[in-house]
Amino acid sequence: MSALDLRDAVLSQVRKPARGPMPRLLIESLTATESESDCWPWAGALTSNGYGRTALPGILEGTTTAHRAVYVLAYGPVASDLAIDHLCHDPAMCHGGNACPHRACVNPTHLAAVTPRENVLRSNSFVATNAAKLACDQGHDYTPENTYTDPRGRRACRTCQRAHWRRYAAAERAS
Repeated sequence: MSALDLRDAVLSQVRKPARGPMPRLLIESLTATESESDCWPWAGALTSNGYGRTALPGILEGTTTAHRAVYVLAYGPVASDLAIDHLCHDPAMCHGGNACPHRACVNPTHLAAVTPRENVLRSNSFVATNAAKLACDQGHDYTPENTYTDPRGRRACRTCQRAHWRRYAAAERAS
């Protein structure tokens, strides 16, 4: 289904209870452009994290992020353990953070329901950067045989750990 078809499906649901500022902002955001591939920025105020917020009485309970509301209206309910990821965000082009313009995008074709882990790993966060590393800081490859996962879920290099414990044991014997 095209972005404009999805937009029309969302608008048909939103126009029913179109009272108050939030439904009007959603309608305005979805109809501001006719481009299917461009981001459709939220027309209302943004949170300190750069996301739009909306409330759609009679459609969704309480307030939620604008992009989550559009996703629910376009594709249906989302499990509470899933996050809505912006596929339009390119970590190579955008440094992310609160100023990321993609956080305000409500184009339904730019949105996907993913696990929180996948959402973080698609970003350019510290966690994602470390997860993408193929070797430890000393250059040892992260292979299944050379990788240890500690009780906190962090991976470590077995070669470096063995070297650390040898140095520790030698220091203990010396003292």
